[in-house]
Amino acid sequence: MQRVLFGIDRVSMYVGKTFAWFVLALTLVTSYDILATKFFSAPTRWAYDVSIALYGTLFMMGGAHALARNAHVRGDIFYRNWPVRVQATVDLLLYVLFFFPGIIALVSVGAQWAALSWNIRELSSQSPIQSPVYPFKTVIPVAAAFLLLQGIAELGMTMLLLLVVVIMIGFPTAFTLMALGIIFGFLGLGFRVFDLAVNKAFQLMTNDVLIAIPLFLFMGYIIERSGLLDQLFKSIQLATGPLNGSLAIATLITGTIFATATGIVGASVTLLGVLALPAMLRAKYQTEFSTGVIAASGTLGILIPPSVLLILYGYVAGVSVPRLYAAAMLPGLMLAGLYFGYVLLRAYLQPGIAPALPKEQRDHPLGIVIVMLLKGLVPISLLIGAVLLSILFGVATPTEAAALGSLGGLVLAALYRRLSFANLKESVFLTIRTSAMVGWLLVGSSLFSGVFALLGGSKVIGEFVTGLGLNDVAFFWLMQVIVFVLGWPLEWTEITIIFLPLFLPLANQFQIDLVFLGVMLAINQQTSFLSPPVAMSAYYLMGVAPKHVRLNQIFRGMYPFMALQLLALAIVWFFPAIANWLPRLLYGR
Repeated sequence: MQRVLFGIDRVSMYVGKTFAWFVLALTLVTSYDILATKFFSAPTRWAYDVSIALYGTLFMMGGAHALARNAHVRGDIFYRNWPVRVQATVDLLLYVLFFFPGIIALVSVGAQWAALSWNIRELSSQSPIQSPVYPFKTVIPVAAAFLLLQGIAELGMTMLLLLVVVIMIGFPTAFTLMALGIIFGFLGLGFRVFDLAVNKAFQLMTNDVLIAIPLFLFMGYIIERSGLLDQLFKSIQLATGPLNGSLAIATLITGTIFATATGIVGASVTLLGVLALPAMLRAKYQTEFSTGVIAASGTLGILIPPSVLLILYGYVAGVSVPRLYAAAMLPGLMLAGLYFGYVLLRAYLQPGIAPALPKEQRDHPLGIVIVMLLKGLVPISLLIGAVLLSILFGVATPTEAAALGSLGGLVLAALYRRLSFANLKESVFLTIRTSAMVGWLLVGSSLFSGVFALLGGSKVIGEFVTGLGLNDVAFFWLMQVIVFVLGWPLEWTEITIIFLPLFLPLANQFQIDLVFLGVMLAINQQTSFLSPPVAMSAYYLMGVAPKHVRLNQIFRGMYPFMALQLLALAIVWFFPAIANWLPRLLYGR
């Protein structure tokens, strides 16, 4: 039995790692289409269809791999602290209740959809070349079958340890949502809910806005492994060495620049933890101050474009992603400025917590320091500038810019002689893991919210809020308070994908500007990375921190930065032009 279960694990890993390479194909296809269209006036008729197929297959077929690697997001306030036997007990019950119903429905009904599509040789109605749809629809039952097998393997592993189950908590959110949608949808809608489940999955697979997510993820992972940020950090460290807090300044600058290259908070915090924390502790920096700077710097990636959070918000709110990027640019830089101000003031008032580097560690000729700064700063600045400006000025869509950014990241990694097969392999594997987590979470949440609306849940919430007699300002801040409180136990993905769709229709009723609301929510949701008990930035940092660094020290270091995030929220509210000026300048009202 054990041999069979481990065999399923190996198959899931192999399938995920095989389809992970689709992100490289997606980068090349989209980049080719952009170059052919923009520079040679020879638009392709096939690239759109191919990119849709690559993206949908990428995240669907990566689901089992992400499950095997425990990459699906959990709302696990308690789960991570339980012993292995207790975790296994919980998983056994929750797989039976929340995993198998939704996945079996996708396999069964998805197979019927695929068979019908094959029988009629279905063609795309949205494609200029009317490409075949039936092979693409086959991905749904096939991917669900792999997930089902992997779920059996996970269930089997727990059965080897325990026979009795006692508690329900800490299960992957995507499958919990899917199961609740299937169960309550079946009670209220009958067998129609199974068609709804497959239809929601297919809609997400064919959404061209979401293609930007794996491409920006891939761009960030490639840049992380290119060696650019290592050189940038060291050069800034030397340039600011005489100042108190020079290492913290170098960390903030590197974190801000990396935030504009990727929206991946985990990658940012981990990278900064590896680069900066050992150097800061060797320089006798206070542990709380050092870890707080690193954790806060890493969270900037969900606000400063190209933010994955803003792409997801644009999808669920139905607003322009370029407009969101323009609106978030100045607030993001302002928040980074608040961090800089705090670090400089604290280092000036308490020099003992962040001393200047010893003279022997910064005794380098000025010319060498300038050359190091240019080599570290110019290439990545040109790449990021090209990506963001092309989006903001409408030269390229976010997906097109992300593809060219990924291609540019590959070129930079090659120029810096870091484009090894090992680095490329690790980048595509991390991309499929994160993309599958986001994609399947969207599948579960879209089914849940669809059933919730059809059963009248949205109407009940609307009537309840209307009955409170709130005006637009009160409702706006009610949303902010709810999101802030949800940030304690939940991650931003769960808040954005699950809860915001429940309130956004009401925001429309109150005539709230959804772009401004999105920026404010993005600032607010940064607190979710710094607020215990989940505080994912703290756990990312703990994974690479020296053993003597305690979790409570990281928490204490993060609190001042969480206060600065709330201060930024208040500043943007009282001075809304910080968010509104750039999008109005670029796109008008």
